[in-house]
Amino acid sequence: MPRIVDEYVKDKSLGKVMSLQKSMIEDYKLDVVKYAETNIRQKVLNTFDSIPAQLAKKNKKFSYVNILEGEKNVGERKYSSSIEWLKNAGIINYCYNLTEPAAPLKSNLRLDCFKIYVRDTGLLMSMYEEGIQKDILNDELYINEGAILENVCAEEIQTRYKDIMYYEKKSSLEIDFILNIDGIVTAIEVKSGNNKQSKSLVSIVSNYKTVSRYIKLEKDTNIYVDDLGIEHYPLFMMMFI
Repeated sequence: MPRIVDEYVKDKSLGKVMSLQKSMIEDYKLDVVKYAETNIRQKVLNTFDSIPAQLAKKNKKFSYVNILEGEKNVGERKYSSSIEWLKNAGIINYCYNLTEPAAPLKSNLRLDCFKIYVRDTGLLMSMYEEGIQKDILNDELYINEGAILENVCAEEIQTRYKDIMYYEKKSSLEIDFILNIDGIVTAIEVKSGNNKQSKSLVSIVSNYKTVSRYIKLEKDTNIYVDDLGIEHYPLFMMMFI
C-alpha cells in the first residue's frame, strides 16, 4: 500500500503504520457491510476474521470448522459463497492442493482443499497482535508457523502466475508451492526458521518423476545447487522465480 510505505519512510513509526493498516481493515469490513448480500454479510466477516488464525496453524489448510468457535453445521455449503466474495473483492488468494504434482497442474486441482492467503501481507500482519512488525524487522521469520513468510511468497506468485498451488499427501509430505515455470513442474519449499531439513522436498526428488525442478528458499544461504539437484536461494529471491 503506497500510503503506508510513504508513512513509514517519512516517520519510521511502526505505531502509525499499524494504525493506518487497522483503519484499512475496518474499511474492508465496512465495504462488506455495504456491498455483500445480506444473507452472507456476517459469514464474510467471520471468514475474513478467521484467516490469521488459520494461517498460524502448522497445517494451514483452510478449515470451515475454525471460522467461528462453537458454530454448528459448518461446512462448504454454508461458507463457500462468503469465501468467493472475498476472492472476487481482491482481498484473498486461494492456494489449491493438488491430487498429483504433475502437468497439466490445473487438471489436478482439488477444489475442496485449499489454503487462503491475504493479498496484502502488511494488512495480514496488522490483523495479528501488536509487535509482530518489530519481530519481522528483527529477522524473526519463524513466528506464527511461518504464516507471514508463506503469505509473502503467495503474494509474489500471484503477481506472475494465474494459480497458486501446493501439494500435500496424508499429512506426511507437504510442498509449500508447486509451479509450472516455463513448462517445468517445480517444487518450492520455504524455510522460515533455522531448521534446514527438507524431508518433503527430498521425497519429491526421490519419488516424483513428474517434478523436474526443486527450489529451496531459506535464511542466510548462498546460491548453490546441492548433490540432489535442489537449488538453494536466499528468501528474498522469491521475487525472481
